[in-house]
Amino acid sequence: MPRRAPACSDNPVQICLSRRQRECLVWAERGKSSRDIATILGLSSRTVEEHFAEACRKLGVRTRMQAVLEAGRRGLLTEPEGEIVSREERSW
Repeated sequence: MPRRAPACSDNPVQICLSRRQRECLVWAERGKSSRDIATILGLSSRTVEEHFAEACRKLGVRTRMQAVLEAGRRGLLTEPEGEIVSREERSW
């Protein structure tokens, strides 16, 4: 599966989130816990928390909810090539 370029905002101070950081934020926006997100994406809970921490750092916020709101405000939670899918929904 080809790697996608990170989603970057069009703001003057460009912020790029990795695909996994975006996926974690999208699932959090949908009300999923870190444990749920880990199961959906086939990751450990610790890895999910690391993705949240890095997204918070990049976005200049302190909490996961602030990260979701800020990423949404900047248009970083859209997936132009299709909906984010769970590990079970992938066909590979």
